[in-house]
Amino acid sequence: MKRARLVLLVLCGPSVLLAQTPAREASIARIEKAYAQTSLLAHDSPFTETLLGAAKAANADVTEEAWAAIKPEVTAAVSAVMTDKGGLVDSLVRASVGALSDAELRRLMAMYTVLAKHGLREAH
Repeated sequence: MKRARLVLLVLCGPSVLLAQTPAREASIARIEKAYAQTSLLAHDSPFTETLLGAAKAANADVTEEAWAAIKPEVTAAVSAVMTDKGGLVDSLVRASVGALSDAELRRLMAMYTVLAKHGLREAH
C-alpha cells in the first residue's frame, strides 16, 4: 500500500503542483491573451507576413487585396491554434508564469496592458 501511494505521488505530483486557483487561472489566461495581442501573433506582424509569404508565392495570381482580406482570418486561426489550451503559447506562458506570486502576475498583466494600449508590438 505504501508503495502504491509513492507511485501515485510520483505520477500525479507534477499535475497537482500545476493546479491553479480559479483567480490565478483567470490571471494567467488574461496574460496569455495580452501576450498574443502584443506579440508576433498580431495581424500586422512580420511573423504573419512570413506565414503568408509562401502561400503568396505559390498563388501569384491572387491579388494583394484578397491577401489583405484574409490576413486577419489567417492570423486568428494561427493564434487560436497556438494559444488554445495545450498549444505552444499556452504551454510557454504557463511554464514561465507558474511560479510567480499573485502580485507578480498582476504587475505582468499591467505591463502587457500598457503595451497593448500603446501599440508597442514593434518592440518585439
